Amino acid sequence: MNLTTKLLFKALILEYVLAFISVFIGIIVTGADSFSDFSAILFHLAIPVLVGFLFSATIIYYIGTYIDLKRPSKSFCMVIGIFLMFLLLTISVLIGTFTLRILFENSIDNFSYLNTLLIFYVFGGVQTLFVGLWLGVKLNQLLK
Repeated sequence: MNLTTKLLFKALILEYVLAFISVFIGIIVTGADSFSDFSAILFHLAIPVLVGFLFSATIIYYIGTYIDLKRPSKSFCMVIGIFLMFLLLTISVLIGTFTLRILFENSIDNFSYLNTLLIFYVFGGVQTLFVGLWLGVKLNQLLK
């Protein structure tokens, strides 16, 4: 595995850690019983989150293996980092929502996908932006 792939995996793991922290903080802020609600959410979402993570990890592996970044400019690295993180967020959410619908409701409608994407962009967009910026800086340092 090359350094770009390892860096992309670190960014994906950082994104998931920040997502779990955000969910935990959101549960505490809403005044719910934090541990029982957090464990219930993790229990119901464990398979969809794992499936979304595995799809994103597969995409990262292929991006890191087959795409060769040859000395792009610093701003281009930033754009690539942000774009990749939002792309991975979108893919993870869509695949996870699809898995959740199959497991629990066995029905698929487009509105639920758009609603879920909107929620993840609103509440996860800032951390995804910062992880994308971090990834862009690291890619720029890696390619020097």
